[in-house]
Amino acid sequence: MKNNQFTKLHRVISGLLLTGIIPMTQAASLWNQPADVQAITEIENVMAGATDAQQLIQHFAPNATVLDAFAPGIHEGKDQILKALTQKLASVKTIDHKITEINIATDGKFACSAAQIHYDYALKDGATHAAEFRQLDAFKKVDGKWQLIQQQVSQPVDFKTTAVVMNGTTSSALPVRGAIKWIDTSFGDKAIAPAAAIDEIKDWTERALRVTGIGPAMHFYGPGDDVLLYGEFYPGNIRGLKGIENFYGPIMNSYSSIEVKNPVFAADSDGLLGAQIDTQVLKLHMNDGSKRDIAIRQSDCLRRVNGQWHTFLEMVSFPIDRDTGKAVMTAAENAH
Repeated sequence: MKNNQFTKLHRVISGLLLTGIIPMTQAASLWNQPADVQAITEIENVMAGATDAQQLIQHFAPNATVLDAFAPGIHEGKDQILKALTQKLASVKTIDHKITEINIATDGKFACSAAQIHYDYALKDGATHAAEFRQLDAFKKVDGKWQLIQQQVSQPVDFKTTAVVMNGTTSSALPVRGAIKWIDTSFGDKAIAPAAAIDEIKDWTERALRVTGIGPAMHFYGPGDDVLLYGEFYPGNIRGLKGIENFYGPIMNSYSSIEVKNPVFAADSDGLLGAQIDTQVLKLHMNDGSKRDIAIRQSDCLRRVNGQWHTFLEMVSFPIDRDTGKAVMTAAENAH
């Protein structure tokens, strides 16, 4: 076959793959290509070590949403994100970092990255600090360039004291679980139109946030066991379906119904992978007849398999009060 004929055939096949006419299982190379994984890893490293807000903002899409670790920490769009980054980095002189674990999933057009990062940083006044954060990012390739569309940053808190766990304990770091071994059958093989996918993710979120009982809740995870949850309470680095069930079972089985408001919500997708990020104001009707008000943040990376969306990378957190170092657990607290 001549080169020009091969090129034309390649373009035709590529077009069929992108429209879903040829199932993506026939093009397994689209999943987690080393070049895509490396590109996302490099962006994460550049962003973690940057001290220049203008350098950082180049990696964000115009409509990106960021939920920062510290209250109020809600930034929607590049203008708000740039302002927050500029304020955050104004007193910082140098940053040294180490990504202690990172898990990336990508189909070449959409990507999700769950990472845990240790920081040693120096301020312009000479003070030095260390901290560890967890981060869940969603990227979308726009004009051939990976851009960040969603980001949630958090630190787990102690269940009893609600104090942030900066370094796990005074003598050890946050637990590191390492790389997930992706299961081929956990990923879908046919993309749908992105607009339709976003509508489905909105519906998924509406249903997922209002489910009661751990049994029904587990239907939203998976479909395989290659799932990760960065939970709100230390140690909170959860792997596998059974681990998530054990972590959330006591909580989700303690109330009979739930009322939910979502002050912030955003979703995006390429039709095969997707992501949602939100804030939640919850009223829990407990089994003992009492009611409990709580406010949390959640982000999910989802995969569409056999016509259903499942979360496989998830972060749930409370924002942290900078002055007290404790979790802001209600909407009323966050308003002050």
